[in-house]
Amino acid sequence: MAFQYAAKVICGINRESGKLAHGVYETVVNIHSPNRDVTGFRFKLALAGEMRDGVISPFRDARILPDAAQFFSCNDLHRLFNIPAATVIDGFFVIESKEPLDVIAVYTTNDIAGNGVPAIEVERVFERVLA
Repeated sequence: MAFQYAAKVICGINRESGKLAHGVYETVVNIHSPNRDVTGFRFKLALAGEMRDGVISPFRDARILPDAAQFFSCNDLHRLFNIPAATVIDGFFVIESKEPLDVIAVYTTNDIAGNGVPAIEVERVFERVLA
């Protein structure tokens, strides 16, 4: 049995019309291990394609210590998955683990100039059980 978490991610500056509102988008995915032992997990990025399937990266292996916390930011996603910094990421950060984890997504946004009122949203990412 394995647990899977799919956190929505939006990263970058959008200047194009017809998709997201113009602005700066940042997502941080936080992982906490409530387990008593080191927990192995793996992660990938599934990009959303416009009216078609997007690119899905291979899984990467990682681990987290007991009661430890880690985060994956937009900068990390651009770097880990070789996505140019100017490219908007729209998709899902997918985590799989044999043990349960606490996964939280933090979303922030602002206008392109950074002069607007920033917005923040925090969401728990619930697991699905894979057979």
